Formats: sequence, C-alpha cells, structure tokens
Amino acid sequence: MNTIVTVVIGEAEKWFRYTGPYMAEYAANIGAALRVVRESPYANIHPVWARWEIGNAFNDYDRVIYIDADAYVFPDCPSLFDLVPEKCVGMYAHNHYVKHQEFIREVKACADVFGVYYGWLPDIYLNAGIMVLSRHHRKLFEESPQILVEVHRAIAEKGAQWMDQTLLNYKIANLGYPIHQLDYRFNHRNEDTPSWGRDRFDSYIMHYDKQLIAIDAPRISKEADRRRREMDIQRRRL
Repeated sequence: MNTIVTVVIGEAEKWFRYTGPYMAEYAANIGAALRVVRESPYANIHPVWARWEIGNAFNDYDRVIYIDADAYVFPDCPSLFDLVPEKCVGMYAHNHYVKHQEFIREVKACADVFGVYYGWLPDIYLNAGIMVLSRHHRKLFEESPQILVEVHRAIAEKGAQWMDQTLLNYKIANLGYPIHQLDYRFNHRNEDTPSWGRDRFDSYIMHYDKQLIAIDAPRISKEADRRRREMDIQRRRL
C-alpha cells in the first residue's frame, strides 16, 4: 500500500483548509491513503522536522509521496508513484534557479558538521517540499528527536537556514540513493521558477506563496473544475 504524507502543525492549519481537499482528491485518484501528521515529538524542535514522521509511515506503507501543506495538487496530476522508480528518490532540484551561494552555504554547513565532503552535491540541491520515497529510503529518517536537536543546533551554527532540507540532501548523497529529478510542474515554486506568473497553471503541483493561498483559492477552484471536466471528457472517449 502507498500513502501521501503531509504535516499540518501550527500555522499550517490555515493553509491546509484550502489545500487539504485537493490533496485528499489526489490520494483517492491514485489509490493512496492520506496521512496527516498533526502532532509529533520532532515538531518540538521545529515544525519542519515533523517530516521525519515519514519514517514511521513505512511501518504501514511501501511508498510515500510527501507534500508540504502549502501545496495545491490539481486533480489531473499523474501518479508520482508511476513516474518515479521505486528505488529512486523523486525530488525537484531547487538549485536550478536558487542563487549558487545559497545552496553552497547549505551544503558547506553539513560538510563542516559531519566532516565529509560530497563533491557532486554542490551541483544539485533538492527541495524537500515534494518527495517520492519508498522503504528503500527509510534510513533518511532514522534519527531520534534527541539526536535531531543537536543536529539542528550544529547545522544552524554553521550558517544553514534550511536545516532539515540540507540534512536530507547530505544523507541522500552519502547513502548513494539514485535521484529521479522532478520537473517544475511537480513542484512549481514562485521563488525560483521563471515561468511562475506567466504559465504557472501549466503545472500539476503549485507549491504556493503562503501569503496567496487564500487569496488565489477561487482561481485555483475554477482551474481544478476545468481540469475535472477535461478528465471526464477523456474518460468518455476511452
């Protein structure tokens, strides 16, 4: 069995009231469960570390799609389980558009803390907002909350700003997991995708600006309805 996992803790409740129904519809469309994490000992460090609950999801499920609570998923989104090979980590390469010095800063923080140089990683920095994973990748989430408290502190002291995401990048590299890079249509971010604002609806997952989630909700709803009609037409033709 497969599941979608999302973390809805703190202010994420405000976003999920808009994005949650779309996530549930997508889960139903691809035959997956929806696992909503609303409390976690990892969140006591910082809410972003609640992503480590993905490790517990593998007690019940073979594969996981993780989706941030501030992401809209359109109903015609293909199954990411079908697109990403089971042994690959499926993620979007954030560094295609983020400033080079920013991801070098993140990479160097982990290298300084753990004392390991992973030479190829400065050419690729993965965004953890959308992830496709399987039990093959369980080691990514094996740390206890007690250990992550120290990891969080140490990486932050070395200048990292995205501690959990940077640690995942470090571990993916050092564990040697193959990567299937998702294109921008599966993690369409306004910060680093040049097409945002011009053809942003030419995507399946819109990783939204938190300030606009509620404001753009009517437009998202209208677009989702259009896509459902297109899906119905295609089904009738089969």
